[in-house]
Amino acid sequence: QSFDLGTGLVCECYKEKVIKYIEDLPADYLKIESGLGQSSPSALLLMPLKYEDVIVGVMELASFNQIPEYRREFLEQFSERLTTTINTTLLSEQTKKLLEESKIKEEELKVREEELQQNLEEMQAINEDRDRRTEELESEIAKLKEQIAELKRQNK
Repeated sequence: QSFDLGTGLVCECYKEKVIKYIEDLPADYLKIESGLGQSSPSALLLMPLKYEDVIVGVMELASFNQIPEYRREFLEQFSERLTTTINTTLLSEQTKKLLEESKIKEEELKVREEELQQNLEEMQAINEDRDRRTEELESEIAKLKEQIAELKRQNK
């Protein structure tokens, strides 16, 4: 469930980053329902799920009986493991997303590389054509110079 920051006990636990244990809850505070009926809990335990001082959520546990200290300590250890698992899952999802983005960028780069290679080949073809035309023109110029020289000799 999501909560707006700034309202309620869950948000207090989130902001303060400390465990909150409340006994003797008012009868109308919370109802627990099952197929067998409904009842009101008498104790509430709120635990911030933090990983390296970053809160990833708050675990809220309601109980019909008071929660002894040894169980709260066990739940605190459990919440640390749960938080590690949540964080590992989040990091895994983020890594997967980054990998997908990387693959997309790699494919885009391959397409751009192919386009550049095609452009390079076209440029080489244009240069070869230009060189061929230049040679043809130089050959024609040489022939014309020879003809001019021949005409000059004939006119003398």
